[in-house]
Amino acid sequence: MTDSRVMHFWDEQKTVGTWFSANLTERDSPTWDFYALYRYDARDLASPTRIGGTIISHRDELRAALMPLLAGTTGIDAPERDRC
Repeated sequence: MTDSRVMHFWDEQKTVGTWFSANLTERDSPTWDFYALYRYDARDLASPTRIGGTIISHRDELRAALMPLLAGTTGIDAPERDRC
């Protein structure tokens, strides 16, 4: 993604995906291409309010879960938010 707001990180050891597998998705291999949503005040990564994946195939569920969280907090007007 070429956007100055985006940061890319490479996890060659698959540490993050392995942690999500052990603590959230219960997979035998590293988890990737999924989402985890947390409240703004979350302190426990093992307790998301919602998870799902793959992102593309679950985009409608993801959008439905995100919209209430974003309403009135992002400064983005409704038509632009609807493109999420």
